[in-house]
Amino acid sequence: MGKQREFRTELGATMSARRIDRGMLMKDLADAINARIGTRYDTSTVSKWEHGKQKPSHAALLAWLDVLGLPVDSVLQDVMHDEQGRSWEPLQLPPPDEAWDEGDESEGDGGEPDGAAE
Repeated sequence: MGKQREFRTELGATMSARRIDRGMLMKDLADAINARIGTRYDTSTVSKWEHGKQKPSHAALLAWLDVLGLPVDSVLQDVMHDEQGRSWEPLQLPPPDEAWDEGDESEGDGGEPDGAAE
């Protein structure tokens, strides 16, 4: 099985287990996703996602996670691993207000990056 298919299969199994834990039918999930993003998915599509036979669009994946109350990083951490089966460490980003120091103009002149305007 290829890595993409393996990832889809593990993601689908994780999501299926969460759906079942929440007492939702595939139809309930499809209806909730459709309501969030204005699509017409049905139980056949949800089944393909859960069995790793088809990947959802990015919008559908985000809606799927939202409906099931799962944060993106926790799901990806659960299903992504390296060849030795070790979990990847989640990326730790600074809080939004600390990500960029917009008030500091001491580095550069605010113009083009070095070498870009020649």
